[in-house]
Formats: sequence, structure tokens, C-alpha cells
Amino acid sequence: MVRTRTHKFVFNQSDIGELYDLENDPHELHNLFGIETHKALQESLMQCMQGHMERVKDPMLGEFRRVRYIY
Repeated sequence: MVRTRTHKFVFNQSDIGELYDLENDPHELHNLFGIETHKALQESLMQCMQGHMERVKDPMLGEFRRVRYIY
């Protein structure tokens, strides 16, 4: 999971990812993952997650890379 003050991205290997606007949807009811108007933000948070996974040698990195570009 990657969280900023305003947004949260969750990697989910068994389903689509999750992206929430924490300012406008604090209860995380509306998943914005895959919505065209949020693609740049989604990509930025996914890049951040991948960089962190690489730094800590996360064993899920291969799986993350595999599903990252599906949606």
C-alpha cells in the first residue's frame, strides 16, 4: 500500500488494484483504479510502490510487475 495525504493505492494480486481519494472519499467507498482521469496519479503511486519494493527486495515484486500493466 502507498499512501499520500490525499490518496491511497493498494496492490492486490488477486483482483484489480485499489485507488482512493482520501479527501473526497475518506471511507474509501469509490475505487478509482483504472479510471482514465486518474491514470497519471495511479501510475505515479505504482511507480513509488515499485521503487520501494525494489529497495527492500520484496518477494512480491515479480508478481507486482506481472500485474502492473494489465489494467
